[in-house]
Amino acid sequence: MNSWVTIHQRADGKRHVGGLAHCGRMVCPICAPYLMASRMEVLERRVAQLKQKEGLRWFLFTPTIRHRKGAKWRPLVEVMRSVSRKVIQRKPWRDAVVGWVRVLETTYGWAGHHPHEHYLLVMKASEGWDAEGFFQWVQETFERLIREEGRTCDWPQGWWDEVEKGKEIQMLRYFGEAEKMGTNGGDALHEVMGSTTKHQPVWSLPAAAFAEVWADSKNLRWSELAAS
Repeated sequence: MNSWVTIHQRADGKRHVGGLAHCGRMVCPICAPYLMASRMEVLERRVAQLKQKEGLRWFLFTPTIRHRKGAKWRPLVEVMRSVSRKVIQRKPWRDAVVGWVRVLETTYGWAGHHPHEHYLLVMKASEGWDAEGFFQWVQETFERLIREEGRTCDWPQGWWDEVEKGKEIQMLRYFGEAEKMGTNGGDALHEVMGSTTKHQPVWSLPAAAFAEVWADSKNLRWSELAAS
């Protein structure tokens, strides 16, 4: 039986390819763009709904975990996810956060793998709510919990920041842009965000690094939505 690859165009000009075998993995060059595009459609609709509600503020939040050369990718991800789950269950988080989009990103450079997470947080903005105090609690809680796992955090400049009103969907799209292909100036890091990248796709990693991520990312979600 012959199988033909076909290209289809919708009325709005967008195109998609048919007839391709696929594995459904977020690290696959064929499957990843489709999966991220499908998730982004859902996320954009939900963010648009939340934008209509009064009394909400939007923030970017990026927790990171320090890594050493030779560290394995999956153990680092599991520590980050374990700590994130514990923080999300705490009362200060549940009281302040309406919902969030979370995307796993992994950087690869001279020191090896550096997986971390990006959040788009939707926060209750009642009168007198202290954003700085909330993120100070987040920082202290992450640091304590990660130390319990035998590791430490890193808090680069801009690890939390408020999203300008009206740019919520634009910021969401930043999580999944496919237009940032290229290099990262002088440090030439490879950064992966689900299916798409800031600088290079995951399949551009050195072969051994990509093979490790491919094998160890099985059954791992790269992006998710949790919003009321």
